[in-house]
Amino acid sequence: MVMKFFAFFLYFLMNNTFSTSVKFATPDQLSVVYELYKKAGQCRVLKEKSSYQLCSGLILNEQLINEYKKWDLKQCFSEISKLGFKVEKAKLGHPLSEEILKTSKRALVYYKEKTVYYLPSINKSDCFHELIHVLQRDNKSSNYLNYNKRKIFTNALLVLIEKKVKDVEKLEKAKKKKTAAELGIELQKWIKLLKKTNERFHLLDEIEIYQLYYFYAKDLGLSTSQREMALTNLIQYQKALPWELKITLKRVARKLHLQKIKMADESKGSLSDPVQLLNDFNSGKISRESFEGKSYKNLSIQRKEKLKSLKGLDRKLFVGGFKDCTPMSFSSKKIYFHKNLIFLDKESRILLDTGAQDSLISNKVYNREIHRICGSKKLAFHNKTVSELPVLENKKDVGSFLWDKKDFDFITYDNLPGGLIGLVGLSAFKKGLICLDIKNKKIYSCPKDSIKSELSFRLDFKEIKADALEFYCSKNIKVRLDTGSQVYGDIPEVTTQIPIGGDCKKLSIDKAQLIRSPFDALYFDRDVMMNLGTPWLMQFKMVKFDLNNNIISFEK
Repeated sequence: MVMKFFAFFLYFLMNNTFSTSVKFATPDQLSVVYELYKKAGQCRVLKEKSSYQLCSGLILNEQLINEYKKWDLKQCFSEISKLGFKVEKAKLGHPLSEEILKTSKRALVYYKEKTVYYLPSINKSDCFHELIHVLQRDNKSSNYLNYNKRKIFTNALLVLIEKKVKDVEKLEKAKKKKTAAELGIELQKWIKLLKKTNERFHLLDEIEIYQLYYFYAKDLGLSTSQREMALTNLIQYQKALPWELKITLKRVARKLHLQKIKMADESKGSLSDPVQLLNDFNSGKISRESFEGKSYKNLSIQRKEKLKSLKGLDRKLFVGGFKDCTPMSFSSKKIYFHKNLIFLDKESRILLDTGAQDSLISNKVYNREIHRICGSKKLAFHNKTVSELPVLENKKDVGSFLWDKKDFDFITYDNLPGGLIGLVGLSAFKKGLICLDIKNKKIYSCPKDSIKSELSFRLDFKEIKADALEFYCSKNIKVRLDTGSQVYGDIPEVTTQIPIGGDCKKLSIDKAQLIRSPFDALYFDRDVMMNLGTPWLMQFKMVKFDLNNNIISFEK
C-alpha cells in the first residue's frame, strides 16, 4: 500500500500525462537525469554576437528584441495570439484566472488551456515574459534542457520507478519482505531525485528569463525598477542558481535593500494597510513604483519600532552597521594529526578545514575586552542556515597564537561538534601562497613562485575567492579537498560510476576506498563529484595552494 501511494505521488509531481511506451532500459539513466539536474543548476544566460542564448537552448535573436522595443502592450498581446494562445483579463469567479491573484505575478500562462491571463497592472515587459514562456514550450532546440527533451528523461525515470513499484508488490506477495524493503529504500532515492529534478526544471524556465531581464535590461530597454524586480525574483529562486552567481546577486540585493531602507527612512509617509496596498497594486490603482515605495515605508516604520526594543549586540546585528573585517596574513604553525584529521593545537580542539569558507570559534572563548564586532553573517552548518551570527576580530595583538592576531576574523558559534573550540577555514588564507607540509607537520606561507609540481590544478573559485579547495582533475570530475573529512574519499549517493583516468589517475585515487555518502546535498553541492579527506591527503609530503592565483599542487 505504501508503494502504491508513492506511484500516485509521482503522477501528481509530473503534472502532465506521458507515454508509457518510453523505454528506460537501465538504472544508468539515473546518472543522465542527475547530470541534467546539475546542468540546470549551472544556468547562465549569455549574449553571443547579437543573440541571447537561454539555458534551455532557446535563442532570442536581435530582430525579435528590436521589434519588442517598438511594441506597445496591445502588440505584445497580438504576438502571443499569433502563437495560438488566447490573452484574457483575469476576473473573479474564474478558477484559473483567480490563481494569479495568489501570486505577485502580473500574468500567468496556462499551456493546456492555451491561455494567458493578466491583471490590469500588467506592462509590456510582463507580457514579453509570458511570450518567452510560450516560446520555451515550442522550442525545438537539440539542447537536452529544452522543455520537451528533459520531459522525456524525467518521464522515463517515472516509468522505471513504476515498474520497480510493481516488483516490490510482487516481492511482498511472495513474503520476501527483506528484499522488498531493500528495493523500497533504493526507490526512495530515485523518488527524491525525480522530485528535486522536476522542481529545478520548473524554476529553470523562470530563472533564465529573469537573468535576461537583469543582465541585459539596457538591451531590452527596461527601467531601473523592472531590472530590480528581476533581481528580486532571482533571489527568490536562488536555490536553483549557480553558487557563485547566487552569492554575487545576494550581495547586490543586500546593498540595494539597505539603500531603499535609507530612502524610506528619509521620506514622509505613514503606515499603509499591506492587504489593501497589494489589492490596489493588483487592480492597477497604483503603480509598481508606488507599491514598492509604500511597502518600504512600512518596513522602515516597523524597523524603527523594533530597534526601540533592542540593545547592544542584538541592535548592532539588526542594523548591520559594522566596519569591514580584515583577513589575516598567515604565519608558520605546527599541525597535529589526530583521528584522521588535521589540528592546529596539541589538545586537538582547533581543526584545519579546507572544505569550509569561514573560521569559527566557540562562544566560550569570546572576550568583549579583546574582540570587537566587525560584521555579521548567516552561517550554513550541517545543511541548515542558523540565525545571523557576529563576525569578530581582535582589537590588538594579544599573543603569538593564531586566534590572538589582530587581523584574523572569525565567526562565533555555540554548537561546534566533537568538543572543538574552533575550526580554521579558507578565510584565514586569503593572502599569499600556503604550504601544507605533511611530512614535517607544518603549515606556513610559501616563497613566491614555489609551485613547480606536475600535479598542479586550477582552483575553481571563479568570482568568489576562498570558499573551498575545489578543482577539476578531468573535464567532468570536480574534486573537493576537505581536511575536515575523516574518510579517504566519498562520492554522492546518486553517482553510479566515476571514471578515474588522465590527471585523476595521477592523483592515485583508489576507487575501492571511495564510499557512497548519504549527505549528497551537504557535501556535493556545486557539482563536486568526489570529496577527498585527510586519509587520502596523507600520501603526499606537501600540498600548496595559492588563493591569489587559484592554483593547487601536490608533491609526493
